[in-house]
Amino acid sequence: MHAAVLTDLKRWRRLGLAILLGHLILVAATRGIRLDHLAIDAIYAALMLYGGFPCRLALLSLPFWLVAVCYSDLLPWALEFRGPIHVGDLYDAERHWFGFNGSSGREIWPDFFREHHWTALDLLCGPVYLCVWIEMIPFALYLSLKDPARLSRLMWTYLAAHLAGFATWVLYPAAPPWYVELHGTGPAVLGTVSNAAGLARLDQILGIDLVQGLYGRSVNVFGAMPSLHIAAPTVFLCIAAGMGRTWIMGASLFAAIMAFSAVYFRHHYILDVLAGAGYACGAYATVVTVENWLFGSVGSTQAPLPEQIPCELST
Repeated sequence: MHAAVLTDLKRWRRLGLAILLGHLILVAATRGIRLDHLAIDAIYAALMLYGGFPCRLALLSLPFWLVAVCYSDLLPWALEFRGPIHVGDLYDAERHWFGFNGSSGREIWPDFFREHHWTALDLLCGPVYLCVWIEMIPFALYLSLKDPARLSRLMWTYLAAHLAGFATWVLYPAAPPWYVELHGTGPAVLGTVSNAAGLARLDQILGIDLVQGLYGRSVNVFGAMPSLHIAAPTVFLCIAAGMGRTWIMGASLFAAIMAFSAVYFRHHYILDVLAGAGYACGAYATVVTVENWLFGSVGSTQAPLPEQIPCELST
């Protein structure tokens, strides 16, 4: 929902709580409720019940919550209906468009980085790559205080880009570079377990066991196209574009490191990265168009600050 329509928080709070309850009923009837379901939904419910500014923040960030719900609860079901898995054709397209002549013939950059990698780059790129979703949280909190309308645009763009990406994973499932390294370009091995590939070096360098544990919980091995790892920071960049030079430079640097890391750690082809950025830009353009259509000038990100908006619930 847009910041401009959150004038009657009592009504929207009821809707938000109904959505949370519906989610718990759905997962209880299908996959079973997990502790993370209860924890996240309880946090959102507590913010909504508290009212005022926390309630408004929870309602504005519901699209972010919906991304997590779709990924963990709906995507595994949808993948049962996915189309043929693309392995060799995507690899050949990458080699054709972005390959280079190496010592062993035509190579692609993920293959190059399998043999050429550096500790300094691992330490730089690894934390950035792991923060693909976490970085949205402080940015969203900042916008909630400074520009609620821009926060709404961020959340809906984030949701639109991810829903389009999830749909593509179902319609065009594609193997990542590390899969081709392990299994070749033949028919897909459906029981393949997710692999951290080059990112696993971060565990070795730091002497921890974090990365492989996270990637072992992935619900979709064949989700290389598009790269949502680059879609997320591109959304960040689109939203930050009107916030001044410092924000643009920071967001651009973060997106550039993320894009390089996706190829460097052999999780994505360059084609995947370009597609992910394109999905984010398309989602942003769509959200802005819908905002202008629904709200006109109200859809502008020049929203009043929270202290200028009454936070009490209407009765």
